[in-house]
Amino acid sequence: MKVYDANSEIAQAGLEGFFESFMHSRLHELQILTLALDKLDYSTLLRIAHQWKGYSVPYGFGKLEHLAVELEDSAYSENIERCRSLLHDVYQYLEHKKSSSREF
Repeated sequence: MKVYDANSEIAQAGLEGFFESFMHSRLHELQILTLALDKLDYSTLLRIAHQWKGYSVPYGFGKLEHLAVELEDSAYSENIERCRSLLHDVYQYLEHKKSSSREF
């Protein structure tokens, strides 16, 4: 497993201006994931978690990549409680990122 690097919280050059759009999309997907989990729709959880793994780091959302890895694994094993916990962690992380961005 890839080790978390705090530098992965810095957007790559040219992507810094997409913070708001990226954040909005992830919060929308988080709503989709919550509904999917309520329906035990693990395929949606797997699909979105896999997507997050691929494009979180370039936009400066490194911790989201790590949460997505765990979410994908938990969805694959259909561990509803772990998925629920991870979705809460994603929400907390995104809220932290949002509030941190206002400090600058």
